[in-house]
Amino acid sequence: MKIQGPLVIDVSLWDDHLNVKELVDGGVVSVIVGLYRQTEGGKVVLNSNCRRICDQVAAEGKMLMQAYFYVHPEQDPIKQADWFTNIIFVSGYPVRFIWADCEDYSAPMTSTARALSYQRFTERIKANFPHSGVYTNSSFIYDYAPNMNKWLGSYPAWVAHYGRQPSKKIMMTWEQLKTDWLPNYNIFLGLPNYNIFLAPGQTNVVGHQFTGDRCLLPGVYSKYSYLPWWPNKGRLPLDVSVFTQSFIDSIRIKP
Repeated sequence: MKIQGPLVIDVSLWDDHLNVKELVDGGVVSVIVGLYRQTEGGKVVLNSNCRRICDQVAAEGKMLMQAYFYVHPEQDPIKQADWFTNIIFVSGYPVRFIWADCEDYSAPMTSTARALSYQRFTERIKANFPHSGVYTNSSFIYDYAPNMNKWLGSYPAWVAHYGRQPSKKIMMTWEQLKTDWLPNYNIFLGLPNYNIFLAPGQTNVVGHQFTGDRCLLPGVYSKYSYLPWWPNKGRLPLDVSVFTQSFIDSIRIKP
């Protein structure tokens, strides 16, 4: 399977701010913002960096906003899911689709318990916010949560598979990314092979994250980007995905 379609980026609490024009000019149509938690005055609130980016994307209005939540499977999945969806409703952010980020292998629990926790989280967010799916990769499922295959097919899948990317962090333009680094996995006798590695349960694939913190592209910056001597012009390495056009078209409609 090969996913073709518009470019989408995801950002997290480690990013400071965006230049939306540079992203739009580069062909990015959507930003998936990680909604991470922090504690202020004894209350669990949205991380300030995540809030700043959400505010910026919402104010600019030029890109579709999606959101993801990194699930800690050893913690109560219902409480995590309710916090995630509630923060979207309370904030009023124009989030069109949400993702359960399921890739935590360090939790001290069995693979069965881990898969069950992810299932409960995913069922809960879908009940609260039906436009939802699961982000993970095939090797994580095989090694740490094989029982996820029993229910993953009920959800849209956003798949991480880095079959071809720079060997280290590198500055590039969006045109260079599109010319040199879109998925094209030449691994069989020099012939193109476009297959994304999938687990058996990943049957409804709509997105493919094909770079992982390697590409220093215009549009996402650290808080020190105003300093002319700061490395890489203040750019931060990006995860970039391609999503199907049909999926992007579907989320243009408000949930």
